Amino acid sequence: MNIVERINEDLEKLPLTLQSEVLNFVEYLLFKSERQSIPTESVIQSTPEVCFGRPHIRNTRIPVWLLVSFHNQGASNQELLRNYPSLTLNDLQAAWNYYNNHKDEIEQ
Repeated sequence: MNIVERINEDLEKLPLTLQSEVLNFVEYLLFKSERQSIPTESVIQSTPEVCFGRPHIRNTRIPVWLLVSFHNQGASNQELLRNYPSLTLNDLQAAWNYYNNHKDEIEQ
C-alpha cells in the first residue's frame, strides 16, 4: 500500500470534523509550498480602469481589500475559492503576501 492509499484509508475512519481539519492542514501545506514560487507582482495588478486603480487579482475585478476583508471575517481559502471559482490558491497567496507588504494601502 502506498502512502496516498494509506492516508485515504485512515482518513475514512475519522469523524467528519477531523476530516475537515485534515483538509485544512493539507490546504495549508499546499498554500505554504506554493507561496514560495509565486511572485506577487505577476498576480496583483493596479490598473486605473479596474477597481478604481486599487490592487486586484490579475485578469479579474476582484480587489485585494475584498479578499482580505472576507478572510479577516473568518472565510477560509477553501470558501473563497468556492465563491470565486476564477481564483487559484496562488492568487490568494499573492493577495495575502501583497496585503502583508502593503497594509496601509489596502486598509485605507
